[in-house]
Amino acid sequence: MLTDENVCQAARFMDSGHYEQAAVKKSSLSGRIEESCISETEQTAQNGSEKAVFKRKHKESHTPEAPAFPANVYLKERKYIMGTYYRHTRSEKAEVPYSFQCEHCGKNSGALRAVINGPEAEDNSNFKTLNEEREEKLCRRAHENLVREMKRIHKDAVENKIFSTNFIDKCPHCSQPQSWAVSGLKKKMFENPIVCLGVGAVISLLAVLCHYFTDMEYVTLPLAAGIFAVSAAAAVVCLLWNMAKISAKTKKTSSGAKNLPVIEWGAVQGLLNE
Repeated sequence: MLTDENVCQAARFMDSGHYEQAAVKKSSLSGRIEESCISETEQTAQNGSEKAVFKRKHKESHTPEAPAFPANVYLKERKYIMGTYYRHTRSEKAEVPYSFQCEHCGKNSGALRAVINGPEAEDNSNFKTLNEEREEKLCRRAHENLVREMKRIHKDAVENKIFSTNFIDKCPHCSQPQSWAVSGLKKKMFENPIVCLGVGAVISLLAVLCHYFTDMEYVTLPLAAGIFAVSAAAAVVCLLWNMAKISAKTKKTSSGAKNLPVIEWGAVQGLLNE
C-alpha cells in the first residue's frame, strides 16, 4: 500500500534521475559545443595559414627579379650621360716673320713676328679624355683651320694689299702707327656689328616663337622688339668705335712716306702649299 511518504520518495527519486539525465545531456551538449568551437578554431587557423602560404607563394611567383642595377640608378646614369658632356678644343698657331721701315722716323723695325692663330676645332664628348681616333681627328681639323686662315691672310696681303691686324704696325722706335695697317682695320670694321646684330636677331626670333607657341606670359612682343633694339644699338656703337679708330689712324699716317711691310712667307710655305 502506497503511503504519502513512499510517494514523496518516489517523486524525489524521479526528480533526481531527471536532473542527472538533464545534467548528462547538458554536459554532453556543452562538450559537443566545445568540440565544435575547437574544430572551428582549428579550421580557421588552418585556413589562415593556408591563405598566408598562398599569398606568400603568390607574391613570390609574381615578384619580378631585381635587375643588376635598380631602374632609378640606371635612369640617373643615363640622364647624367646625356645631359653632361665635355667640350674639347684644339687650335694651332704659326709665326710669320716680317719687318717694316717706319714711315715717320725712317728706321727699320727689325725682325718681328706675327702670330697667326687658327680657329678652334671643337668636339663635344661624354668622356673627359678623347680616345686616340677622335683626338687625331680633332687635331687634324685644327690644323686645317690654321691652313685656311693662313691662306686667307696670304691672299689678302699679296693680291689685295690688305694686311691682317696680326701684323703689329707700331714702330718699336717712335711708337707711331703705319698707313698699311689701316686696310686691316677697314676689313674688320663690320665684323663686330654684324655679330651683335645677328645675335640680337636670333634671340628676338626665339622670343617671338615663345610668345606664340608657349605659355610664357612674360615673353611678349615688346620684349622681343626691345632685345632687337638693344642689339642694333650695340651694333651701331661698335661700328662707330671702329670708324673712330680708322679715322684716328688715318689722320696719324696721312703725312710721310707710304711703305709696305716685308713679310717672309717662306717660313710658312709648307702651310700655304697644303
